[in-house]
Amino acid sequence: MKPGSSRQEPPPDLRQNADELIAGILVDLGGVDELSTLEKETVRMLADVQISARLLMNEMATNGLFTPGRNVRQVYDKWLQAVDRFDRLSQRLGLGRRARSVGQMSASEYLETTRTEG
Repeated sequence: MKPGSSRQEPPPDLRQNADELIAGILVDLGGVDELSTLEKETVRMLADVQISARLLMNEMATNGLFTPGRNVRQVYDKWLQAVDRFDRLSQRLGLGRRARSVGQMSASEYLETTRTEG
């Protein structure tokens, strides 16, 4: 990163949390192979929005919700926008779990495959 650049990497704990979110969503949606390219990108965007929302929440926790003049800080509106965007993106993917496609395998073949993968 060049000096003076405003681009910053998220803290490692936020990146790890976002990676865990992605992994959980992929499992809920039946696995990465079951998703379209747009669905995969929506999952990635959800993680990015989650990072943004947590950074905004950290800003509020650090500096408070109110200005010295007792007005609500603008960061609160930005956080609400991030929460709204997270909600809209998650609705695009759906809130329910999807079954993983097992193709034409028998039940015993599928169980054997999951034992060797896990």
